Amino acid sequence: MKTILILLALITVLFACSHYDPEYFQDKFRKDTGVNSNVPIKIVKKFKTDSYPLAVGLCYYNPTPNIEILESFWLKSSDTLREILIYHELGHCALNRVEHSQIKIGNYSTSLMYPIIPHELEYLSCKDEYIEELLARHIIPISSCLFKLQNIKR
Repeated sequence: MKTILILLALITVLFACSHYDPEYFQDKFRKDTGVNSNVPIKIVKKFKTDSYPLAVGLCYYNPTPNIEILESFWLKSSDTLREILIYHELGHCALNRVEHSQIKIGNYSTSLMYPIIPHELEYLSCKDEYIEELLARHIIPISSCLFKLQNIKR
């Protein structure tokens, strides 16, 4: 019984520390970037389209920008992964950025607009540089930060 109570307390603490509402991350995006974004963000069980079978988030226009995030990804992800995904999708919907996969340093992507979201360590270690690149609207090197990370084992 004691073990069950401890487990329930841990689960409560974990969920209390987690931010389910995507608006929390849009507020963070506004603060981090200075971009006044009000793109509607919905957590959905399934996308309206089957065109992107590997996607966990989509920006689409109908006729204004909207973001959908798959519930299955959202529920199992940390706040950091949620933030990365929301920033990536807002890169599309609020900043009109397209995805690119041209530039990597080792295993590290140099943009939040890379089709695969970065690892949490990578993002947290280089967040300022990722934000700077996102706002630059063109690919700029994040070399100094990512070169240091190459020596850290995941």
